[in-house]
Amino acid sequence: MTDTHPVRPNRPMRFLALAAALACAMPLQAQQTQVFTNFRLFDGTGADVVEDAAMLVRDGRIVAIGPAATLQLPADAASTDLGGAFVMPGMINAHGHVAQDTARKLDISAQYGITTVLSLGGEDASHVALRDAQDPAAPDTARLLVAGPIQERLESPADAVLGVAQLRTLDVDWVKARVMNGNMSDEVARVLVDSAHAADLKVAAHIYTLDEAKGMLRAGLDVLAHSVRDQPVDVELLELMDENQSCLIPTLTREVSTYVYADRPDFFDDPFFANAASAAEIAALSEPQAQERYAGNVARGEADLAMAQRNLKIAHDAGLRVALGTDSGAFADRFVGYFEHLELQLMVDAGLTPRDALLAATSVAADCMDMEGVGTLANGNWADFLVLADDPLRDIGNTRTLQEVWLAGTRFTLD
Repeated sequence: MTDTHPVRPNRPMRFLALAAALACAMPLQAQQTQVFTNFRLFDGTGADVVEDAAMLVRDGRIVAIGPAATLQLPADAASTDLGGAFVMPGMINAHGHVAQDTARKLDISAQYGITTVLSLGGEDASHVALRDAQDPAAPDTARLLVAGPIQERLESPADAVLGVAQLRTLDVDWVKARVMNGNMSDEVARVLVDSAHAADLKVAAHIYTLDEAKGMLRAGLDVLAHSVRDQPVDVELLELMDENQSCLIPTLTREVSTYVYADRPDFFDDPFFANAASAAEIAALSEPQAQERYAGNVARGEADLAMAQRNLKIAHDAGLRVALGTDSGAFADRFVGYFEHLELQLMVDAGLTPRDALLAATSVAADCMDMEGVGTLANGNWADFLVLADDPLRDIGNTRTLQEVWLAGTRFTLD
């Protein structure tokens, strides 16, 4: 159905404008051209894997990509043989939190192949400045988008108008609303969403119940930032999502984090987890007092996860868009980087195919978040890509065979 709401200009376009301004202000330099060869290509568009692919990159952007036999590649360009590895687009976390310890979280995200993060709430002017300072053609960490202060204590329509005006002044990328325990009337929700759309901003909402989700969708909500967890979703909700062209971000790992530390979780011993947390963070979650607190949440957490997975499958089977998001970084028990890979596994456990999950983490997330230049490996896009030893289409766990991360054609390395 046709989207009747204003579409926010893509934030990577902000990066393009910045790059153009710099180009006008600085002497022109020779273009950097790179060739990548000998890899299996999953481009994120939904197309079949290309078994012997090549890619031409100039100044961080893809100039040509596809079957090696069909491309004319310059002989004098710097060339990288990827050794037959599986290559896919960098992943997008459409619901993360990096307002605290920002540099570390963005670095860890990039290390785990999360090359773009939408931080959904809690950011201020310093985070906007950090976003704007990122060089799109040479990012040294994951690309960042922000939502600013969460909209939750809105007692009147005037409060909603003022809140959006302040967000617009801050120059955020999204609006994040927190709806819970009857804290937002239908009228206020409608004014909040209408004001955001008038300001060319889209709205994502924290919800828990079916009624909360429906209320926000009736107001024109763009994204459910969590799953409905109190009961199965119904036809009315699916129709509202379809009418709004809304997306779902299930955040299944958010539910896991509420109870999994009642005992020592298996992933603490996963070698792939090693760089996601400090020894102090692991020790704190392993203390008996901490485990006791989580033990009281096991029944509720497991039930919420099961309902979220059930509703994810219903929404996906109804043809609605599902984007990868984890709520990682919001608290110390939600591990940036690793949780995105765990989320993929939970999505497959819910009944999605590995291809569905990978698309949710790449092109669908980019589409839901109105991002251009990322999410697919296509001509004109940034050369943000992952190099994997094994095929995640065969086993989604193979995203953990990550060997290299490239941002705009430059291999990412932690300082």
